[in-house]
Amino acid sequence: MKQHAIEISSEFFTDRRLATELTIPQRLFYIGLWSLTEGDGELEDDPQRLLEAILPFHQELSPSWAEDTMQLLERLGLLTRDELDGRRFAILTRREEIR
Repeated sequence: MKQHAIEISSEFFTDRRLATELTIPQRLFYIGLWSLTEGDGELEDDPQRLLEAILPFHQELSPSWAEDTMQLLERLGLLTRDELDGRRFAILTRREEIR
C-alpha cells in the first residue's frame, strides 16, 4: 500500500459530529485511509493491512479495532463497502474535508 500526501481541510477539525462520534485514534485512522486512496476515494478493504499501513506502531490497536472503526465510518456515511469479483473495497465519501 502506497501512501500519498493529502491536504486536510480545517473543517475536519471543527466538525462536531466527527469529534463526538470518533475517538482521536479513529480520526487519525480515517485521515490515514485518505492517504491510501488514489484520489477517487477507493481503497482495498483489508482492515489488518490498513491498520499496519496507517498506525504501525500502535500495538494496542488490533485488526478487530480497525474493522469496528470501518463499520462505524460506514454507519456514519463516511465510507461505503462493497465486493466485486471476490475483491473487497471501500470508497470514502466525504471528499470536501480531505483532498
